[in-house]
Amino acid sequence: MRRFGHRGKNAFLERQERCTIGLWLMRAVAFTEEGRRWYRKDKDHWDDIEEIFGIPERDDKDRGRRPLSLSALKAEIKKVERGRQTPDPTIRRNITILARAIDLTDVEKEILGFALYASPSDTMTDFFNSMTPLALPRMSRVIAAMLKINESKVLIALDRDSTLMASGLVKLELSMEYHVSPIQVMDDLALILMDSYESEDDLMNRFFRPSPPPELTPDDFPYLRREINLLHAYLQKAVEGGVKGVNILLHGLPGIGKTQLARAISNRVSNRMYEVTVNTNEKRDRRGRLESLLLSQSFLRKRKGSVILFDEIEDLFPYEPLSFFFPTENKSCSEKDRMNRLLEENLVPTIWIGNKIRHIDPAVVRRFDIILEMKKPPRNVRENILRDRLSHLSLPVEDIRTMAGIADLTPADAEKLSKVLSVAGLGAKNNAEAAALLTEQRLLSRGSSTGKKIRPPALLEYSYDFVNASMDVTRLAEAIGKSGRGTMCLYGPSGTGKTAYARHLAKSMGHPLVAKRASDLLSMWVGETEKQMAAMFDEARDEDAILLLDEADSFLHDRRTASRSWEVTQVNEMLVQMENFDGVFICSTNLMENIDQASLRRFDFKVYFDYLTSTQRRELFLRVMSIIDAKPKELAPIWHRLDRLNNLTCGDFIVFLRQWSLLKESCGPIDILKALEKESLAKQDGHNVVIGFVG
Repeated sequence: MRRFGHRGKNAFLERQERCTIGLWLMRAVAFTEEGRRWYRKDKDHWDDIEEIFGIPERDDKDRGRRPLSLSALKAEIKKVERGRQTPDPTIRRNITILARAIDLTDVEKEILGFALYASPSDTMTDFFNSMTPLALPRMSRVIAAMLKINESKVLIALDRDSTLMASGLVKLELSMEYHVSPIQVMDDLALILMDSYESEDDLMNRFFRPSPPPELTPDDFPYLRREINLLHAYLQKAVEGGVKGVNILLHGLPGIGKTQLARAISNRVSNRMYEVTVNTNEKRDRRGRLESLLLSQSFLRKRKGSVILFDEIEDLFPYEPLSFFFPTENKSCSEKDRMNRLLEENLVPTIWIGNKIRHIDPAVVRRFDIILEMKKPPRNVRENILRDRLSHLSLPVEDIRTMAGIADLTPADAEKLSKVLSVAGLGAKNNAEAAALLTEQRLLSRGSSTGKKIRPPALLEYSYDFVNASMDVTRLAEAIGKSGRGTMCLYGPSGTGKTAYARHLAKSMGHPLVAKRASDLLSMWVGETEKQMAAMFDEARDEDAILLLDEADSFLHDRRTASRSWEVTQVNEMLVQMENFDGVFICSTNLMENIDQASLRRFDFKVYFDYLTSTQRRELFLRVMSIIDAKPKELAPIWHRLDRLNNLTCGDFIVFLRQWSLLKESCGPIDILKALEKESLAKQDGHNVVIGFVG
């Protein structure tokens, strides 16, 4: 036989069972047909039910043979009512605080106390589950009998538009499965109400709290000036006019300042912004936060000028990519209904914050008044933020500019850099190196390419003199710089300066460089690579940057040899984006023969970067000797051997310079030559190179 009682280990509710649950059930049995039917349905339960009532154990001859008579039961009710214990005073006081805070009627206040005790009770759940079909009028009639309240007033209090139900403190699930109470309270409400609070605001802080002052102002987001002006005007008029159903959604990558912008705009409109509390309890995050939001709406509607901030909207709409294979618990119809009604009828303007919204039901998204995607701040904004946050750390100006050139660096990263370096106290000499390390690690944690790391100072200054290309790259750079647009495909062996040329072109034009590789764009999900391609071009537009795509053969391979549909769609997407891009787009590849022939026609210039000429090799050799302070000796034998290394590039000379800078050893011309010979032999075509010996 099942033992009636309460689910969970709530000592408070266990103490209230006899004086509260038992009395309510006795009244239901005495005064409603539903209660009598439940009491008499199974004689094996009579003794257990009477124990819940608090009725003394009967003689063995009467046990289990017949239920109590109606008159005997009413007499027992009078005894219980005369000797009834007072409910927990802390709980009662907090219920009174809640009722006063959101203007609950006396009936709503009583029903809140009823739901608090009844919802976790197995006995009460068993009773309500016996009332099938369970409809609101029927339930209202029974609750009215239990609480000795007018039935029509109970029906009004349980209406979904009542203050009690709209607050989220109590919810009805009349179509729920068996063994689940049809009347429930906000998650963790019983535990919250068991604590003592000094004031109304002190209690409300468990559900929502005043927002801290913004650390930024709208002026810190100049690239969103038009959007901010619209948001401010709309929110200002909505607050002043008490407009109903005002909801604004800000979404974008983490750390780019969405919450700070929301606080900054709200601060201009009113200094009464409140944030719904984020709880680490997963169950409360997914259900309780919506209930907390509903409560905040009920409470703050009396405080003119209030604005609510709901951060991490993902708590309400969690991303579940494998839900098709592993179904998760779905929201009930009532929760969906409450969400839709909230977005249409909320009395307090609400700003919602989210990182990803693509997985949210479009029927929900369309209910937001303004939807603003916040993209990464452009380079000049990032530089201003870095200067402001890191000004006290004495970082070199060039390092600040270099960090600002990293598109993936967010305002939140700048804040963390400032915190770590300030606390660590490494000193001005070590801060630059530490900043580079911290920045690189933060980028790697998000899966960003290591190509975005802060680069060490160049060992060899870039010069067009050491570019052996199929056309005049100096003239090409001047032409592109004047027009500000153009597409080019740079191809040729590795190390010949293709990427370096793109970087130098961006620097000479005074534009940032957005550099992408295959690892930045390729995804395991079908269609995701195409989205990354589109995002790459969008980023270049937003940054007003030169766009460089390295390893272009990965995305522009010949469609005639494609064996999968997505290989074709990737090429098509790239071509469409190229057509629509009105900036400078540079592709580089070592495998020109693999590129789709139709794609090549989209490039304004196709420039071949070849190995260094004999003259360039000698001039670069002398430049390297000057850098390492090597004493010139008889160079004729050196030139003889160097002239035979016809597959050398600038990259080979830079490899030697890196080795020299690490080993810190004194080197001469012969050491440079030997290093270059090794690099030449290591190449795939090194077997074609004839290397002689000095006699």
